[in-house]
Amino acid sequence: MASIYNTQEWLISLTYEENDIVVYPIGSTNRFFYATKASVGQAPQEGSQFWKGVLTLPSSSKAYDHFFWKPSYTVNTQIIPKIKQIKLGNGYEQRLKDGFNNILLNYSLTFQSLSEKQATAITHFVHNRGGVEEFYFMAPTPIGIFKKFVCTDLQVNNKFFNNFDLNAKFEEKP
Repeated sequence: MASIYNTQEWLISLTYEENDIVVYPIGSTNRFFYATKASVGQAPQEGSQFWKGVLTLPSSSKAYDHFFWKPSYTVNTQIIPKIKQIKLGNGYEQRLKDGFNNILLNYSLTFQSLSEKQATAITHFVHNRGGVEEFYFMAPTPIGIFKKFVCTDLQVNNKFFNNFDLNAKFEEKP
């Protein structure tokens, strides 16, 4: 049975299966990596075809957590610009942007028909950040760019043996 609490340090001698979770040091920081394929002896690293979960952006040398799983086709995007509204006389009003980055995205994502190991890996990623730590996620089309998010809500639905649906709410952070 898979568990979000069942993680281990990566060992060269072990065989890993898809969606296995390991801890691996990057510099002085331990990072979680998630297997994308079965592998033997392939050390977790960014850009590997066997491991994902960490991303370094071109504009930075710092490694960031990366939510790489692709949602099902049910993706709801909410775009609500933050504005300041000033009411003037005779029904007139003036509207101004509220802040430098006033258009933040909110997503409702659905992941359907996941195996127990897939659901465990996604749940581990979200749970490990506790709703406060940011991660990078490729915003779906039509936005299509890496942005910082937090997951504010995750619902796990165990439909039947080895078949799960997950619903997640991602909020962009400036």
